Amino acid sequence: MATNKNALRRYMIIDRCIRNSMSPFPSRDFLQKKVSEELWEEISVYQIDKDISSLKNDHNAPIEYDRNRKGYYYSDDHYSFRNSISEEDLWVLDFAAAAVQVYGHSHINEKFTQLSDRLNTGTSSGRTEEEKKYSCIEIEGSVTKSGYEWLFDLYLFINTHQVVAINYMPFGRSSTTHTISPYLLKQYQNRWYLIGFSEQRSRTQIFALDRILQMEKVKNHYTLDPDFDPVAYFRYSYGIHHSQNEVAEKVRLWFSVRQKPYLLTLPLHHSQQIITDDENGLVIEVEIYCRDNNDFLGKLLSYGDEVSVGSPAYLKEILISKAKSMLDKYGE
Repeated sequence: MATNKNALRRYMIIDRCIRNSMSPFPSRDFLQKKVSEELWEEISVYQIDKDISSLKNDHNAPIEYDRNRKGYYYSDDHYSFRNSISEEDLWVLDFAAAAVQVYGHSHINEKFTQLSDRLNTGTSSGRTEEEKKYSCIEIEGSVTKSGYEWLFDLYLFINTHQVVAINYMPFGRSSTTHTISPYLLKQYQNRWYLIGFSEQRSRTQIFALDRILQMEKVKNHYTLDPDFDPVAYFRYSYGIHHSQNEVAEKVRLWFSVRQKPYLLTLPLHHSQQIITDDENGLVIEVEIYCRDNNDFLGKLLSYGDEVSVGSPAYLKEILISKAKSMLDKYGE
């Protein structure tokens, strides 16, 4: 049975409380209070009952209730929840570990390795050295690890509504200080970005993690932008580009027959609509923030002569100008 992240965390807290010899026979109310405190959210007694039932039925936990002591205990002293990890669970951990490796020596990689080691310790399942000597999965990572050191802390700050102050230096400009209520972490082309409300700018904006020079927690009031919605914020974006005031435009594009299967199986944008699909190629329409969008312009240029712009006219002229400039450079 699949176990979601929050349930796993609750199970591990309950398991630890039941195995605690310094405070044996925890009551249902004690477990409810302990789980709520550690997760920083109110967990109902009803949820604790469901979790105990799930531990017994789905994870073979030998949980019993002592009526005299009015608390729970394990009838098997050697049982612990982490020892119930299956062979398949271990392979899931390996798969996840391969993904986390792209973050190098960041906090998130370190934390995951510690968690994986704890879950693997004492398990009845195990892999041979032959099985573990190489990975059968490779996941594309960044050639630079700059910015990864902030990932885990920012993830925690977002979930705990913690305000942070950053020293931020955009390319080609001097550094500035922002006091931010962080909302979202977003990845694009192996770079990570933070979306949050800047007190200095009085608006929600985007910050590249690799341009953060310093970061620290501050005790300012956490600000919730009532107009921010992650889906709506990036609805008309391509890549990480977002405009505060720009109106989204419909862009019509022709692609060659060779490119057609790629566009049909992996749309250029979630708004992609097929206009025509025949032996002459594929014509699509997307609705995006188009003006001054270098991410989108770079993507179109990557297709070379296998794409052409139908509209808007100014985008077509930009591509023509870029093509002429490239030709001139090769002609020098």
